[in-house]
Amino acid sequence: MYRGIASFEPGSIGKQLFNAYSSYILADRLLVPGLKSALLGSYCELFSGKSHKRPACRVIVELFRNLAEDDPLLRLCVDVWATRKAIYKLKDFEKDEASSLPQSFFVRLMLRMNELGQNPPSVGTFKREDYSERVRLDG
Repeated sequence: MYRGIASFEPGSIGKQLFNAYSSYILADRLLVPGLKSALLGSYCELFSGKSHKRPACRVIVELFRNLAEDDPLLRLCVDVWATRKAIYKLKDFEKDEASSLPQSFFVRLMLRMNELGQNPPSVGTFKREDYSERVRLDG
């Protein structure tokens, strides 16, 4: 049962992250904004730390396939990849996975990297408030 808190335990963070991404997608589909917000806060905390963690290629494929174009988690993924220049630091096994990344992700990534310039700020400078859900007032 969801109690308003989401966090990742040290250790098997990879499996927890994959389950959390699936939970985020489910929360989006079932319109559970509190859970989405809590998970997004956990992602912001995780990615803004000193670790060099970033969303994996297969995760980005799933998120872009299942979330709305303006979802804040998609923006966070793009920002993490842009600030860490992840596209230039792919491991060998990731290079094959990168070929399945959606074109819309690449476009957003290149635009964001261009916007940030040669010396992007660290991910730690981004605030959780930067990724609040946008609310439409026109229905």
